This record gives sequence, structure tokens and C-alpha cells, in this order.
Amino acid sequence: MKNTNLLSLIIIALLLIFNTKVTHATSFISDNFKDIRGGISEEVIHDDQWESFNRAMFGFNNVIYKYILGPIAKGYDFIVPDKVEGSISKFFHNVETPVRFFNNIFQGQWADSGTELSRFAINTTLGIVGFFDPAESKFGIEMQDEDFGQTLAYHGVESGIYIVWPIFGSSTVRDTFGLVMDTGLSPINWLFFLNINPKTAVYVAHEIEEINSLSYETGDNYLKIIDAVNDPYLAIQNAYIQIRERKINE
Repeated sequence: MKNTNLLSLIIIALLLIFNTKVTHATSFISDNFKDIRGGISEEVIHDDQWESFNRAMFGFNNVIYKYILGPIAKGYDFIVPDKVEGSISKFFHNVETPVRFFNNIFQGQWADSGTELSRFAINTTLGIVGFFDPAESKFGIEMQDEDFGQTLAYHGVESGIYIVWPIFGSSTVRDTFGLVMDTGLSPINWLFFLNINPKTAVYVAHEIEEINSLSYETGDNYLKIIDAVNDPYLAIQNAYIQIRERKINE
């Protein structure tokens, strides 16, 4: 029985790590669709030593998105009103405050880290644990979105080769390490390692976050990008790299 429980914990831990941002690149690109629409390059602009592997994973991920994740998100969107989806999205953004707070500190952005603390205090109280965002809507305090990939870039770490991970999607060596670190900074994962039962509740929380993100934030933007270009692989690669560089330089 102990061995079975240990195996279950290991499996759930792995699922948490590899599912924290199950649609990381897909959501990232589609969230920024308005910034790259009409200007997507299909020329190689980044080191792509693993192109054969990456193209295979890109094809695999498209199948997963088209036949599994996409339909789930559409079903969720049909059931859950947009306003509720928006509130759920705000709640998880509030929960993820430590990721942004610490990464702003790691980059020496003291004022921005203070902004994140202010947002958290306001939205957790006046915003009913984050389901609403009065920090921005009432006080004009905007989110200071930073991740560990950006932190590494700030300290001079090169991006490394482009990688397409199964399920995750587009990344680089630097952003892969960054994603692992951000997973450790996520309070939802703290609950798992604090031995709070049931462990499956933590996993379910991740699933709600990701499905809600797919439905509310991603929508059909990803498919619009795919359908608008001759070589979707290169288009998505370049969109990802360009958006990341823009965010790092902001």
C-alpha cells in the first residue's frame, strides 16, 4: 500500500510539473495575437538545431490541441459564462503573485515588486480573494508581469536553442529552466509539498486554471495563426521568439 501511495504521489508530482503550463506557448502566442497579426515571419531567425524533433513535437501538439484540448475548452466555454471565466482567470493571476513578485525582486525592480504586493493586498480583500481586479479597474495599478526566463535574460543568460516540448509547446533552453523555477514559485504547488490532502485537489486546481485559460484567453487565436500561414511551425517559432524578446526588452 505504501509503495502504491508513493507511486501515486510521484505521478501527481510529475503531472504538476509538466502540466503547470500545459498550454504555455500556445496561450502565450495567442494572448499576443493582436501584436503579431499580419506581421508573422516564416524565415528562420533563431538557432533551431533540433528542427526535426521540434517539427515532430509541433505536429503532435497540434493534434492534441485540435482533438483534445480545443474541444474541452469549447465545451467549457459553452457551459461557463464569459464573466465567470474572467473572474476565474483573475483569481489565478492573483494566486500567482509570488511568481511575479520574486522575479521583479530578482531583477532589482523594487518598485514593481511593491506594485505586485499592493495589487495582491487590494485584490485579495476588495477583489474577494482575487476574483475581481479593483487594483487595476479602480486604482489603475497594473500587473508587472515577469517570469524567471526574463530574469535569466536580465542577468545575461542567452536563450539557447529553440525547443518544442510535448504538450508545452514552444520554448528555449533558458525559458525551460525558467518555467521549472516558476513552477516552484507557484503557491498552488506549495500546497502539494506542504502535505495537504487530497493531493488530487492541487492537480484539479491546475486543470481548472489551464482549461479556463484555453477557453477565456486563447480561444481560436492559435488556430487563426496556424491557418493564416504557409509554414505554421516557423511562424509560431518566430512569433514566440519575437514576443519573448519584446517582453525581455520592455
